[in-house]
Amino acid sequence: MKKKALLTSAVALVTASAMAFSPVSYKVIDKAYAASPEVVEAADKLAAVFEQLNSDELLHVPYDAAVAQFNTDAAGLFNIQNNLPNLYQALDSGDYDVAAVQQSLVELVQQLAKDYSSKSANLGDISDDLRTKFNAFKQAIAPESELNLTDLAKLLDELETKLLAEIAELDFSKITDANFANELLNSLLEIAEAEWAEPSNGFVEVLQGLYGEGNDGFEALKADFETFKDNNKATLNTDTYKKGAAALALSYAKYYLAQEGNQPLQSYYYGSSVTLQPDFFGVSGLPLSALKWSASNTSNNADIDFVDGYLVLNPGSYGQVTVSATIKEITKIPLTAAFEGVQLFSQTVSVGATPPTSGGGVIVSDLTLVSDYQAKADALAGKVADFLKANPDLYNNTLKLNLTQLFEETLRQALLVQAAGAVTVNNGVSTLNVTPAQMGNIYNNQLDYVLNASKKALEDNKLTLKPAPALIYNIGVTANGEFNLSKDLIDSLTSKGIAVTGLKSGDAVVEVVLDQLKGASKLVIKKAESKVTGAKSDTYTLAVTDADGKEVVGFEKAHRVTLPVNGSSNVTVAKVAGDSLTYVGGQYDAATRTITFYTNELGDFVVVENSASFNDIANLNWAKDKIQLLADKGLLLGKGNGKFDPNGNVTRAEFTTMLVRAFNLNASTELTFNDVSENAWYHDAISAAKAYGIVNGRSASVFDPNAKITREEMASMAANALKAVLEFENPSNVEELLSKFVDGDKVVAVHRTNVAMLKNEAIIQGKGKNNYDPKGTATRAEAAVVLASLVDLR
Repeated sequence: MKKKALLTSAVALVTASAMAFSPVSYKVIDKAYAASPEVVEAADKLAAVFEQLNSDELLHVPYDAAVAQFNTDAAGLFNIQNNLPNLYQALDSGDYDVAAVQQSLVELVQQLAKDYSSKSANLGDISDDLRTKFNAFKQAIAPESELNLTDLAKLLDELETKLLAEIAELDFSKITDANFANELLNSLLEIAEAEWAEPSNGFVEVLQGLYGEGNDGFEALKADFETFKDNNKATLNTDTYKKGAAALALSYAKYYLAQEGNQPLQSYYYGSSVTLQPDFFGVSGLPLSALKWSASNTSNNADIDFVDGYLVLNPGSYGQVTVSATIKEITKIPLTAAFEGVQLFSQTVSVGATPPTSGGGVIVSDLTLVSDYQAKADALAGKVADFLKANPDLYNNTLKLNLTQLFEETLRQALLVQAAGAVTVNNGVSTLNVTPAQMGNIYNNQLDYVLNASKKALEDNKLTLKPAPALIYNIGVTANGEFNLSKDLIDSLTSKGIAVTGLKSGDAVVEVVLDQLKGASKLVIKKAESKVTGAKSDTYTLAVTDADGKEVVGFEKAHRVTLPVNGSSNVTVAKVAGDSLTYVGGQYDAATRTITFYTNELGDFVVVENSASFNDIANLNWAKDKIQLLADKGLLLGKGNGKFDPNGNVTRAEFTTMLVRAFNLNASTELTFNDVSENAWYHDAISAAKAYGIVNGRSASVFDPNAKITREEMASMAANALKAVLEFENPSNVEELLSKFVDGDKVVAVHRTNVAMLKNEAIIQGKGKNNYDPKGTATRAEAAVVLASLVDLR
């Protein structure tokens, strides 16, 4: 049984444990950084969380008790000689005053505890006392370093982000009073190991200076970690600490669930008996019986109860009904007794007799964009200016693509429609129906503001780019969401300059290019707990159906899909077909803990952890990272027994297959090659590549699949893929580019333009002394470098 098991556990463990870091990470950042909008926003958020904490005695009393206990226990917890013996040995054998390090460390953590009692927490500023304690600690342990408060802030912020993801994977069936802290500390150790391998923080570098770099240094740190856990197990597992963490978590949960867009219920339901499916933090499958539910209306005849395991609301009379949920005592979770009666959320919903319509019954008001759409649109000019300052000459397709993507991502964030209020829920399906009339407010005011900001940024900088605006409808979180796109809505969106639309449910998004829809269509996002080994997400079923309900399988232009990731960052997306998986890659975003990929064929997808290890690439500094990248995404395979065989040859069929997999292309056309059998393992890949114009064969009837691919052939196929998928254009200075190779004149006419393009995009390099070696056979390492460069573009 996973963390999803009980709401109170989910709230206490997911939120509180990480929130313990949050006040610190946002407060101790130096003044220059503290003025940034992100930090100000975070400080405001934390102030609101503490407001919730202070509003209920059941919350702030146990929290302050935990803070006071920590202040008392600090000297024992951070006794370096007893609890961190390897660190003590390093300090004692070096030129350090161990007593001064010990005292300054204890005083620093005690000051943090003092600054974050519920009544005195000042979330916007660094106290003078905290700055003094930090400087004393720095002087004792790293006087010559550039260690500063920003290092501490960024480290804590990173730990907070990663810990949230790590905790999401804890097995709650194993979390008991005896090992609660141990599970959390193990998560921290995994985080520390990842940071140790690639240090990017002054604190980690200081620790490596003491423990030693590499695996030996980390093993010494790990041994101290285990000693710390063993020596402090009893202290850290006391009720005082657990209740304090739960109180902070519940305060955060109350704040979160009160925010617009985060409320767990839809705004409108219909029917005399309504099945509710509240969304708590995007976690599906939580037993709602873990809470005490109530419903009230002006007629005092509303009722809410469980029927056959479902939470059912009987509104009594149509109109507004207020639904509330409070913590109740659960025998199996001793912590709940301390918080019984704490109201987790209260939300007023409307209940009517009929589904919402625009012509009668319940009138659905105009939809609106995300509240800060103007600020997001206004920010575009500055982003473009910064990009052009760094790249004044847009001399190749890659730079133009990157700038276009900047436009499109900014537009995507600004053109997010808050559509939860237009959703109806029936039999567990959340359905969005939108008419052009409901878009009036967006069409008449908001959309023009955003698109005009984009137009102005293009004109002011004399840019000829053509970003494709995407307008996405956010329906909140549901396990089963549908978006009915009428022909009228498709036509109206297109006429307003929208190129892409999509459906967002939680952090999952599926987008479709409007000109790919032949008429009225339906977008579908369903999710279910994944049974795939190593899954880091639910399994998502994504589909587009036509007016007759028939699933549309293939599209010429790819869908952009984003899925949430639980836990590890070393992930890739896989398409699920029965018991088999096909890896499709994707770009992971650590900030949002999501992964985005492109596909022109929808279906069932899941995020999985994937890691490859090769023992024959360590010395290939120019290629090993690219090989590892593709292998971890599941887009490149080794030869078995830990071998990649970087110097091995690549056939024309193999490279074609690699290209098709890298771009996740699904298409087919009739092949005229008499040497490509329909039963050949590479037939479908060559057919897809031919459909996209990526390959032409060595003649109309010969592909020569088993021939070793030459470097110029590889470049030509890669360039054709870029033109077909990303609409790259041929360079105008082909001969000038080829002249940069001493043997550029040896590139045959049919490949010259394509080789020049890849040279201009910095995708291919010479083999030394400016030789390109066009007729040389490509190695597996060379092919991996080219493919990885293509994948990075998306």
